[in-house]
Amino acid sequence: MDELVRELFLSVGMEEAWRALTDPAEMERWFGDHVQVDLRPGGRLAVGWDDTGSFSGVVEVVEAPRRLVYRWCIAWDQPVDVGPTTRVEMSLTPTAGGVVLRVCESGFAALPPRLLDGNRGGWEQELGHLATLLTTPR
Repeated sequence: MDELVRELFLSVGMEEAWRALTDPAEMERWFGDHVQVDLRPGGRLAVGWDDTGSFSGVVEVVEAPRRLVYRWCIAWDQPVDVGPTTRVEMSLTPTAGGVVLRVCESGFAALPPRLLDGNRGGWEQELGHLATLLTTPR
């Protein structure tokens, strides 16, 4: 298996969903304890968790407010140009009452299966945090 795909309905508008996916302060509310993003092709990103470490990456595509693509190293605390990488594509599609977020992470075919399993669980957890964040009144 080379990729994992998750889809999630979010009952918010495109701009609010996009902000949750791309603004470091918003991302820290659902995706990591420390987030840095230079939101442009070639820009760097880092997502870190206090209890485990961080992942580094590079932004490949930014099509606000619909699509974000980045490549990241899925080995803890390694530079994106050194460790094993996967490609993450997040897309937002407007629909009645909100948006559908589609997350596709690919590039697992040449990697140990445990990495796919780990990321599968990670996305389940983090997307659950996102759904809660966007449905909880501020």
